[in-house]
Amino acid sequence: MSSGIRIVLKPILIINYVFGLRIAGLSSCSKLWFNVLYILLLWSIYFNFLPSVISIYYKYHSPIEDRVFYVYEICTTLVSIAINIYYNTKFQNCLRKLDIVDNTLLKLGLITNYDKPCNKTVWFILGWFVMVMLTNCSTSLYMKNELNYNLKSALIYIFAMNHCFHVNFIGDLTTASILQFIGLKFDQINEYLQNTMKYKQRKRASRNQITYSHQRNISKACSNKCIMWTIT
Repeated sequence: MSSGIRIVLKPILIINYVFGLRIAGLSSCSKLWFNVLYILLLWSIYFNFLPSVISIYYKYHSPIEDRVFYVYEICTTLVSIAINIYYNTKFQNCLRKLDIVDNTLLKLGLITNYDKPCNKTVWFILGWFVMVMLTNCSTSLYMKNELNYNLKSALIYIFAMNHCFHVNFIGDLTTASILQFIGLKFDQINEYLQNTMKYKQRKRASRNQITYSHQRNISKACSNKCIMWTIT
């Protein structure tokens, strides 16, 4: 059975794995070496394919700032992938600890409805996809109209050039989804503590009321005895 945090993160972890950003760890059967090999193979294909795509653009229009910015994006992506692989064990341990918190809250009777956070994660991905399409298509249309590029060539070039930037943004969405889950757990803990405090206050008030009524009966009985003793 899938745990809570993995249910919430599953869509975005799949995107991470498909684009070669991190080891998703969606299945216990998947081998670490196979995941690393897939990431290396995917990015090797990208970097071998890239020069042939951008050579036409650089032949006619190659400002130095574009090259510097692109090299910076590539370096950022490679460093991000290396960090994700290096800290994969800690990342999986973090997910397991969140599973423990989730199971503990479940034992306390706090049942979580994961439909809302799952829907938010899906909306994150859809928003990312729409942003990628709008950015790339609008830039391609600009190149077609202003630089007289073929639309197909412009699309291929823009998608290849912006790939690192857009893929890096998936890492931010992953962090946002994890923080969303942690925030949900904190809300549940706060709700549990508030309910516990209210229950204790009601119990204390009920106990005080019983004690007060008991003392009142005793004092009333004592006064009756005094009256009877006085009469006799």
